[in-house]
Amino acid sequence: PVPGDPIIGYITRGRGISVHRRDCHNVSVWTRQERERLVEVAWDNDFNAPFQVKLEVSGMDRAGLLADVMEVLSEMKISASWVTARGQKGQLATIDIVLTLKNLEQLTYLVQKIGRIRDVFEVRRVV
Repeated sequence: PVPGDPIIGYITRGRGISVHRRDCHNVSVWTRQERERLVEVAWDNDFNAPFQVKLEVSGMDRAGLLADVMEVLSEMKISASWVTARGQKGQLATIDIVLTLKNLEQLTYLVQKIGRIRDVFEVRRVV
């Protein structure tokens, strides 16, 4: 999870509490099988450290698509530590980007802004 995600704790066997997103597949399994091991947890309100996130951008494979995505990052002053782009069958393209962000609001705004780029079909966070 990243700061701001809805979270829940799971009491592990001998390793303390592990924190998961509430929509994590494991949490749905534990809810049915080991509900008593789930505990409420919360983000520290003062926690404001940058975090890394991976995004996958899918769209029409065209000249300039990657440049358009990188322009959005530049405008928002967001640094990318890793970027890869590849074409796929049917003139589709996938761009994977690892970014350092300030908070969940910045992530939400970025996803919306990239999603408005011409020929972008989907922007999703890879977890």
